[in-house]
Amino acid sequence: MRAVLSAVCVLLVTLVACGEAHPSDSEAASDSPVRMLLLPYGEGSHDCCKVVTVNSADQALNVQCRVFAFGSSGREVYAGIIPPPPSGHPRSIGFWAPPGRHIQGVWDVPIDLVHDRYHGTCNQIAWHGAPPI
Repeated sequence: MRAVLSAVCVLLVTLVACGEAHPSDSEAASDSPVRMLLLPYGEGSHDCCKVVTVNSADQALNVQCRVFAFGSSGREVYAGIIPPPPSGHPRSIGFWAPPGRHIQGVWDVPIDLVHDRYHGTCNQIAWHGAPPI
């Protein structure tokens, strides 16, 4: 038992040290005033999604949004980052969200806006250096 506890402690210390040695390219703040709405592509369509950010702050913010969708049974049917990372890059560069309501673009997200429900969160991010493009 003591050997297992020692191994776990060594692993935790190693993970903490690795995290400090390789800081993240961005920092997320959980108190972002930006919300994300998903709308159908067009009138009468159930195809998802036209992405709209609603920023209640008085300044533009760079945000990264996550969406979680649940089917009628309550089971998760989709979880992902919008906008997704560009091809060949590990991270999303996020949205520039000016104050107010703004269309950010259209993404093919496998959600049925009529039958599924979704929860979207947007976190403010601050890039240390240039964002991955």
